[in-house]
Amino acid sequence: MLIVLFIAAAFNNAFSAPVANPIDALNLPPLTILGCEIPLPDCVNPAGYRTLQQIILSCLATVFACTWVSFHPNVPDPRNSGWENFIMRLRTFLWAILGPEFVTIWAFRQRLGAARNAKKYNEKFNCELRFDSECVDLTSPQ
Repeated sequence: MLIVLFIAAAFNNAFSAPVANPIDALNLPPLTILGCEIPLPDCVNPAGYRTLQQIILSCLATVFACTWVSFHPNVPDPRNSGWENFIMRLRTFLWAILGPEFVTIWAFRQRLGAARNAKKYNEKFNCELRFDSECVDLTSPQ
């Protein structure tokens, strides 16, 4: 997807029309102050500026690139093919673009589910997981 956006940005200038210099069309007289003629500054070539289309395309490319790179979905099922993993990642990418608040709610629900599973695990094995991944028996004195 990023490759398509980079190719579109590279060929963007091929689709824009040349822009005429607006100062040349006005034929303004020289500026005179207290009898001294002050030459008007030459207009910078407007073709060197970005068009509205270029600004919008660069903004969209930035948003898409940041979303694609920053969003880290769950570890995919190893039985899935590469295309299935890509489709799953593309679907979550579209959710992140269209509704970022849904991704936040999804992350919060995953956090609640992880806490629930940790509590069930601790109750089942009567232990508590520490940072060093060692199961400490809660019934024995320490």
